[in-house]
Amino acid sequence: MFESYAMNVQDRQLEDFTSLFNMLRIQLKSLRADNARLRDDMQRMESKVSLLNEQLAQKQSEYDMLKMAKMVEVTDGDLVHAKAKVSKLIREVNKCINLLSDK
Repeated sequence: MFESYAMNVQDRQLEDFTSLFNMLRIQLKSLRADNARLRDDMQRMESKVSLLNEQLAQKQSEYDMLKMAKMVEVTDGDLVHAKAKVSKLIREVNKCINLLSDK
C-alpha cells in the first residue's frame, strides 16, 4: 500500500513537472517570437532615426545657406538708402574740394 501511494505521488509529481515544463516551453517560444519582433522593430526604428538624422543635417545645411544669403541680400530699400548715402558723401567731397580750391 505504501508503495502504491508513493507511486501515485511520484506520478502526480511527474505529471506536474511535465505540465510546468510544457508551459515553460510555450512561454519560451512566445518570448522568442516577441524578442524577434522587437528586434525587427528596433532595426526599423534605427533605420528611421538614421534617415531623420540625414534629413536634419541636410535641412540644417540649407538653413545655414539661407541665413548667409539673407545677410548678403540687398533689398530695394537698402539699395535706395545706399545710393542716397553715396550721393551725400559725394556732395560733401565736392564741398571740400570747392573749399580747398578757393584758398
